[in-house]
Amino acid sequence: MKNGARNRIMVIGVIAMIAGLVATALVMILPRPTPEEALEIEFNNNLMESINLSHPKPEPISTMIDLAIVDIKPKKIIPDSVNPASTETCVPVNTAIPAVAIEQPEVWVTVFIHGIMSIKPHLSLNNIIRLMHDQVENTVYATCVEMMRNDPFFYKNQPMQAPGLHRISTENIMPGYASGILATLFNEVSQTAYATKNVSNLFYTYGWSGLLSPTMRYKDSVDLHRLLGAEVEQLKQQYGPNVKLRVIGYSHGGNVALGIALGKQKYPDIKYTIDELVLMGMPVQPETDFLVGDPMYKLVYHIYSLGDRIQQLDFLSTKRFFSSRVFKGRDGFTVPSNLRQIQLKVTKRTSPKRRCNRFDVTKDFDRIDILMGRSPLLRDRSPGHAEFWFFGWTPLHYRKKFPLYPLPMVSMLPVIFKGIDAYADKLNPHMPIIVDIRPDQELMIVRNFNDRCNYGISDFLSVNKLNELNEKIMRMAPHNYNSKTYNDHIAISHEKARIIHKELRGIGQVRPILECDR
Repeated sequence: MKNGARNRIMVIGVIAMIAGLVATALVMILPRPTPEEALEIEFNNNLMESINLSHPKPEPISTMIDLAIVDIKPKKIIPDSVNPASTETCVPVNTAIPAVAIEQPEVWVTVFIHGIMSIKPHLSLNNIIRLMHDQVENTVYATCVEMMRNDPFFYKNQPMQAPGLHRISTENIMPGYASGILATLFNEVSQTAYATKNVSNLFYTYGWSGLLSPTMRYKDSVDLHRLLGAEVEQLKQQYGPNVKLRVIGYSHGGNVALGIALGKQKYPDIKYTIDELVLMGMPVQPETDFLVGDPMYKLVYHIYSLGDRIQQLDFLSTKRFFSSRVFKGRDGFTVPSNLRQIQLKVTKRTSPKRRCNRFDVTKDFDRIDILMGRSPLLRDRSPGHAEFWFFGWTPLHYRKKFPLYPLPMVSMLPVIFKGIDAYADKLNPHMPIIVDIRPDQELMIVRNFNDRCNYGISDFLSVNKLNELNEKIMRMAPHNYNSKTYNDHIAISHEKARIIHKELRGIGQVRPILECDR
């Protein structure tokens, strides 16, 4: 018996040792709770003890469901649905954290306004006289431009849609849909430049008559003012008051945009402001230049290039001998302080004839010739009139060797504006600002005209990013879009206009302007 009892005790001891070893192994293997989880377990245990003390009897299923909601971590707000009696012993009074307000994104509405349609087929002596006297209504020229303006073929190389104010769709973009391509490109450059800002972009085009006529531009400006007022009001109801408006006008489309201020005289009850008015390659004329000081324009960018030979050529729709390149003060007109006049340059390095390190000197901006772009190692490739606005597949004088080919300069505005804002404190706002883009060096030089001391170096898009954008854009180029097909469409519109006016003269009728025969 003694031996049997001793054996049983030994067996029990061995079993106890094995159980201890197994428990120790499990403790070593299983993950331990973190301090936060330990606090949570302790919190829930205390909570359940208080619940059991308050409700000693089993509760209905619905009550148990309500109590199951109270599975929270310390320092979090208890939902209102929890029974206060079950929580007053668990949560201190001052542990509630106030709700954090969610930042609403800025909604930027960008409106693109095209320039005039081609006047090349209409440069006869009679038409020149009509243009100088602003008498283009009921002419072959007006009818031809109207037909071109309604021909979707001319929408494939620039941001232009049907006449009027139209939203640009950025979904399922097809090759040749230039408005959608530019909107997507503009949005991507904006997100690259302002990666940390919460911004939502909406894009529109405004299609106007496209005639070289101050009278028609005035009518289109008034119409745009009316349409913009209604659209901005609707967007504010949809997105809230944090809606900002940017209007970009190209060539004489800039004068249409500038003339929006005249629309207030006809529609004084329509009130809104334009946060950014951008004028690209716009012929500056005394008939409308004073409007740049209107208080409805918060900030105005006037962008020009010394490589633009078209901007100043308009002597037909102004009282001056030629249009001006920049805004200048005169008697009765002072250039406003909210106007930034920007000379846009694009500079590239020359191609080396042999392998050498001499191009490293192009990064030495302490050298005046490098800073000013006058070194023999650098070449000025500033944009021309077409390169401001059109894509590279246009037949209209877009250089294949332009450093940013096939991108239009209008798509680079977000990164350009960011560079200017970064060094605004170093710039004299009353002097023209030079933005010298050097794509192969991935930078921009921002300085005042003839200022060799105060300048800033800002990042431009990287070479890899530019190559990526170029590949995307060229995949969206329209098919069979060349000089021949372009000129054929102009010739067809011109011939149809001549036939229409010949028939109208034969029956003694005068055809009203801007009523397209379809």
